[in-house]
Amino acid sequence: MAAGNAYLGIFKDRFRYFILLLALFCLTAISSNMLTFNFAVLCMNLNATEYNANVPTYEFTPKEETLIMWALGLGSLLGTFPFTYLFTKFGTKYIFIIAGTVSVLSTVATPTSLQFGFYPFLFVRFIQGISYAADFAAIGLLTSIWASLKQHALFLSVLTSYSPLSSTLTNIFSGYVCDSFLGWPFIYYFHGIAGAALFTYWFIMYTDTPAESKWVSAVELEKIERNKGEEELQIQGAIPYFEICKSPVVLAVWLNALTEITSSIFLLTYTPIYINKVHKFSVEATGLISSVPSTTAIVLRMAFGYVSDKITFWEERTKINVFNTLSTVGPAICYMAIVFFGNSVFDIMMLVMINVFYSFSGGGFYKCATLSCRQYSHFVIANIQFIKCLTLFLAPAIYGYFVEDEDAADQWDHMFIFISVVLIISGFIFVFVSTDQPLAFTKSHEAKKESRRLTVDMIMDAQLKA
Repeated sequence: MAAGNAYLGIFKDRFRYFILLLALFCLTAISSNMLTFNFAVLCMNLNATEYNANVPTYEFTPKEETLIMWALGLGSLLGTFPFTYLFTKFGTKYIFIIAGTVSVLSTVATPTSLQFGFYPFLFVRFIQGISYAADFAAIGLLTSIWASLKQHALFLSVLTSYSPLSSTLTNIFSGYVCDSFLGWPFIYYFHGIAGAALFTYWFIMYTDTPAESKWVSAVELEKIERNKGEEELQIQGAIPYFEICKSPVVLAVWLNALTEITSSIFLLTYTPIYINKVHKFSVEATGLISSVPSTTAIVLRMAFGYVSDKITFWEERTKINVFNTLSTVGPAICYMAIVFFGNSVFDIMMLVMINVFYSFSGGGFYKCATLSCRQYSHFVIANIQFIKCLTLFLAPAIYGYFVEDEDAADQWDHMFIFISVVLIISGFIFVFVSTDQPLAFTKSHEAKKESRRLTVDMIMDAQLKA
């Protein structure tokens, strides 16, 4: 039962915000564990570790780096639907702990796996990918269960900030560790320790529903559950999979998720390499510079999600289209600007602006999914994780196709042009099919429920008259 007696300070009657922050940090831990290799690879070679003879050294070709990303993507791809099912069947608490534990163990095991060879290391990356599959499935359920109907955009914007937050923390921390006497293996060890601490706290504080938590007061519980049906509170019942998957609106949401996340994964993965190889910044400077775009995105993503809910001078569909256009066409323009006007300072400014524009997506296709799919929005959002898995294949494939020499700026430019064109196309398609109204499949279940209620009422009336 809900109880509000426990002292929570600023979180009294606001425990859902504490859960929101705790979930954000746990999501960040899993994502950071995945990203450790992207920076550690910069200080694994002989030149980067020449002052520390005790640190093992490794070098990877661009093709090997692509295989490493594909191993991660394959694990995430295979883990997406099992995690989606397990979260829906057994709740978020224990399944998310299992995912976090797998992520921690595989991260800590990474330096040892490299000593056994390239393929054992690929296997560990595959296991990391499986745990990473839990992130978006968790986001869908957390939003459906813990957010009030008026706060879906805020919850989605905050929770999806785990990607830029993980990039920021990992890049800054890894840059210092790489240049320290500890060496690159401690990047993995420290990430593992942090993840273990966070998921232990998750086990202590989290419950699968607000009603089960001793920290949720009756006042807060009423706010969370207001105007929600039983299906939304319990996340159970039949889901019209076919109707959802064939909807043009849902397909447009997934297309925009594909293009935006592919570009985001590219930025998270290859920005350090681009800054280090093309613009010749040091490893430590690369870590600091790489953290700037994602740091900017963290605050703005949360702020834009809040603003999207509060704007009243536009209709809801207009807000969705404006925010989504900014999150697709805006980055495309920045990529093209890098191609035509590139220099070191300008390129970094454009990378920052790309992340600023991506911050609008919480009020774009994410919000469209929530408003149009209503009680089934958790399924649509969870499947964005499947799309994210595809991007773990697409981003390295695009990179491997366009970039053979990491020092060649013109090869990076060709890739930027390709990404720009795809972003613009997906953004324009979305404008024509988006909606803020509940789709037909969201009403069928309610109609059946109303029909059953009327039938029961008529039977009871007939019995009384008899």
